[in-house]
Amino acid sequence: MIPSKAQKVGATMLIAGTAIGAGMLGMPIVSGVCGYFASICLILFSFLLMLANLFLLLEATLYCKDPYANIISLAREHLGTVWSIICWTCFMLLLYAVVASYINAGADLMTQMFEATFPMEIEVCMLIFSAIFGSIILLGVSSIDKMNRILMVGLIVTFILIIALMTPFLSLKKLSMHGQLKYIPNAFPIIAAAFTSHLVLPSVRAYIQNTESLKKILLIGSLIPLILYIMWQTAVVGIAEKTGAYSLLGFATTRSPIGDFLDFLIVKHQLYMIGSVTELFFLFAITTSFLGVLLSLNDFLADGLNITEKTMKVRFKLLTLSIVPPLFFAIFSQSAFTLTLNFAGLFIAILYCIIPALVVIKNRKNQNTAEFVLPGGWPAIAVILFFGILFAILSLMSSQGWLPHP
Repeated sequence: MIPSKAQKVGATMLIAGTAIGAGMLGMPIVSGVCGYFASICLILFSFLLMLANLFLLLEATLYCKDPYANIISLAREHLGTVWSIICWTCFMLLLYAVVASYINAGADLMTQMFEATFPMEIEVCMLIFSAIFGSIILLGVSSIDKMNRILMVGLIVTFILIIALMTPFLSLKKLSMHGQLKYIPNAFPIIAAAFTSHLVLPSVRAYIQNTESLKKILLIGSLIPLILYIMWQTAVVGIAEKTGAYSLLGFATTRSPIGDFLDFLIVKHQLYMIGSVTELFFLFAITTSFLGVLLSLNDFLADGLNITEKTMKVRFKLLTLSIVPPLFFAIFSQSAFTLTLNFAGLFIAILYCIIPALVVIKNRKNQNTAEFVLPGGWPAIAVILFFGILFAILSLMSSQGWLPHP
């Protein structure tokens, strides 16, 4: 079945929107201290690595004949009980923590935006945020697709406006400054994680069900974040001061680097609009990622619990399982999901690098065929596995403060 043009655009936006989160605003501060050209090389390398990983996951999913198969089906069908348990554990811990963090971030943003006109407690905002976007999930993937397209338009428009406001103050001389390469190991897992749209791939495959279209969707959907990241990296590094409190190193050592950077733009360059526009960008970035993550969690649970018929009653049960536990953690036990997020890199590596690689290796050895095979043969899989494990190790080390960082 050939998908419509609207479906292709929507699926591409789902891939891009899931990857682009509000955390991208801090990327230049984390990686810019390595030097502009070093950080751009790191972004390009991370893009290529995660894109290859994404196509490896695509090959792995195609060994499951059921188009609605999720990552749990890969583990259960091809790797056995032990890996199924590992998959369940990693996915639920990762996604619950991520959903909780988005609920917390979305609610925090709502309290800031409505503080002057309609002040609300953050717990109330958490309930409102969850109810609004949870109701969209109830309507099904077609409605999610349409809402996500609207949000992505808002994200891109606000992002372009931010760049347009900053561009007149950009200095090419500042881009040529040398950085400190010792910070690269700390920056690598953060940059690589910014290209993680993998968790929504099974849902997109079920929506599109055409391999040739999927390949183009994954490529374009990954290129959109790459372009935005490079533009943002260039703008921030090119406008920050060389030394002092308003330098990248200065911002990186504060408790609120993004807030301090925006204050710098307002005070130094009189960009009074930047705060409001950035708040809107935050909102769009959080909500597009939240929809992708929540859709992925719903589809994973449906696959893991062998649910095939998604009536409204069933969708409501799945949504309850998806959103109530992380909402509880966000309101009553923030330390729990914060602790879990320290292991996010490990969970991502297991779910979207190690498990797909093992599935592909097993099926290639058994000479099974798929509609798409990752180019590069065994060396490509070996490289992806190596950097996937490195990504996990560096993520854990970074979370514990064992790597050089500003």
